[in-house]
Amino acid sequence: MASSHHQQRINRSTRFCTFFFVVSLLALGCVPAKKLRRHGGRTFRMNLTQRTGNLQCRQGDQIINVTIVSRDTEDCEGVPSKMFVDRCDCYWNQKCTLEFDPTDYIIPAWKHSCPGRRVNALDVSYTCKPAAKITLFHNTKWPRKEGILRSHTTFPWDDRGYLASMKRSISVGHENRLVLTMYPYDLGLNQMSIGNRTFTGQSSQPVTIVFKRQTVVYFDFINNEPNSDAKGFVICYKVFKIKKPYHNQTACELIKRRGKKSRGRKRKNKSQNRKSRNKKHKRRNRKRNKNNRT
Repeated sequence: MASSHHQQRINRSTRFCTFFFVVSLLALGCVPAKKLRRHGGRTFRMNLTQRTGNLQCRQGDQIINVTIVSRDTEDCEGVPSKMFVDRCDCYWNQKCTLEFDPTDYIIPAWKHSCPGRRVNALDVSYTCKPAAKITLFHNTKWPRKEGILRSHTTFPWDDRGYLASMKRSISVGHENRLVLTMYPYDLGLNQMSIGNRTFTGQSSQPVTIVFKRQTVVYFDFINNEPNSDAKGFVICYKVFKIKKPYHNQTACELIKRRGKKSRGRKRKNKSQNRKSRNKKHKRRNRKRNKNNRT
């Protein structure tokens, strides 16, 4: 009996991860590769002969999203049925490996109707963000100005019903705006209130809210379903000056990649060093020419 109950929990966990696998494909699978790279993402076509694909972020970054699109010879789009576990286990790691089974078949996504087709091509996209910006919603201290909040440590696997009701807040300020994005989520009967917006149930699309000139924005998570295995969420947020341009990006797109400024400073320092060396060479040449004339 205990074994049967354990298997039911595993099946529910798989369904929960499957939900996020499919909705992230729908919501994020069509992002252009150039835009994806600009916001910390990478994309590649998996080598089906080698049967493995390696995902890796820079040191100090973590994987926050993985999208896998499989196709057959007739361009049937969907997800490979046996890659759910690998995909879900990649989250919150600096690197991970996807394994491909050549006997695997496609689970059709969206408008495609082609069940049971074999995989002919496999495109993988993933996004890396600074680990220092990622924390749990229930932590008392969140990253200042920008961050990524996950409902529980094992997201996108279910939270085993351990997520307690909790209130939190973000300081914004009257000269700032807060951009906040609720990514595809499954709250079940639970409720998340953010400012004047309330979320419940499931959503296959990210929802972005913008708050302006507010001192504080309050968060209130209410657990109405203590024994549920079907809830979880990821929230991205970014606080910045109203006078700075904003072009309707999601909050996750606005969060800077680690080391971006330092790379800029290195390039600037290299340029300054080059100029300094050129000046020294010119002075040395002038001295040589002067000596030669005398």
